[in-house]
Amino acid sequence: MNKILFTLAILLNFSLSFGQVAIGTTSPDDGSAFQIDSNVGAFVPPRMTQTEINNIPTPLEGAIVFNTTLQSLYTFNGTEWQTFVRTLPSILMDRGQNGVFTLAVDTYYQFPVTSSNITYVDSDYFTYVSTGKIRVLQAGIYNITAGISSSNLPAGERKYVIGVYKNNTLVGYLNRGVVDLPEADFWGVSGAFTGSFAANDEIDLRYVLNRDSTSSTNQTAPIRFVNLSITKLN
Repeated sequence: MNKILFTLAILLNFSLSFGQVAIGTTSPDDGSAFQIDSNVGAFVPPRMTQTEINNIPTPLEGAIVFNTTLQSLYTFNGTEWQTFVRTLPSILMDRGQNGVFTLAVDTYYQFPVTSSNITYVDSDYFTYVSTGKIRVLQAGIYNITAGISSSNLPAGERKYVIGVYKNNTLVGYLNRGVVDLPEADFWGVSGAFTGSFAANDEIDLRYVLNRDSTSSTNQTAPIRFVNLSITKLN
């Protein structure tokens, strides 16, 4: 029995002095309240699923757990659990030179990006719904950036708009203005919008490109690029 206790004492070197706790050393640093020294093992915090973490009744600010659902360390900031080393969840969509924009009169068209244009997605935060429409799976502040360009926009003066909708309601503009080209030419515009969204809100981007004021029918312009990205800031 004495041998077991002696062995444990050597392995742990557990020390309590002046309000300090130390494992693996008998001389903790003066600035340490709790110190672990080891060259053979790692510190392992509580390991829990996302559901188990959510069920902690009153977590203290600074609490740390390993989220086995998302495979990441999480810390509690007093309000919510956040990844210990934060990355910004995103979805990226890029469309190259194919298809056309429709030029009408003050008509909003869905941003022409589909599931085939997704180049990156954090699927725990975003899901594709339909053309130009994304559902966010967690509440937070989101930054939306988008751009459109044409390799041959017709000459003339026309209004352009990139609008952002939340659950089919227009909530803001990434960009809007008027372009006046003396002749057909390359043209593009981009912008950004930041807003608060609830879990399962649907974000969709729509564009307006007016036709020539002298034209009685809709026109088209070839797509050069279409880009859309949504990033969760917190």
